[in-house]
Amino acid sequence: MSIKQEIEEEVMENISTQPEKRIANHLAVRAIWVSPLFLVISAIGWGLGGAISALLALVLVAFNFLTGAAIITRTVKISPNLLYGSVLGGYVLRLAILTGVVMSVRTFDWFKTVPFAMTLLVTHLGLLATETRHISASLAYPDLKPTKSKEIR
Repeated sequence: MSIKQEIEEEVMENISTQPEKRIANHLAVRAIWVSPLFLVISAIGWGLGGAISALLALVLVAFNFLTGAAIITRTVKISPNLLYGSVLGGYVLRLAILTGVVMSVRTFDWFKTVPFAMTLLVTHLGLLATETRHISASLAYPDLKPTKSKEIR
């Protein structure tokens, strides 16, 4: 095996660890942790319709993060140009899906705009802001910062 093939295999092995997928899964788990707070507040303020609207927003947030990571995971192995195009196209498509869901359910009686929008915006921005505390920007740990048990000594 040539040196070039060995390097390519090593690069592919490093890529296969999929840091974007681990980060998105971490975000989705954190969304599950905060979901009772949003569901209870929405149920108190707007009743069952508010809780269902908040639940829909939480599902859309998790879908958005996981789909974005899946797009990156699939295209990063192919080419940088495809990665750039698919990330941009995926972003536009995910925005269209979010808009389509809102437009299709906004006429139902159970849909409450305020708890839906509050949950959607706060969880998107809040999860991203809090996730910055857990992200590592080093080559040794390209995704989440290691905990004490994962540190190499």
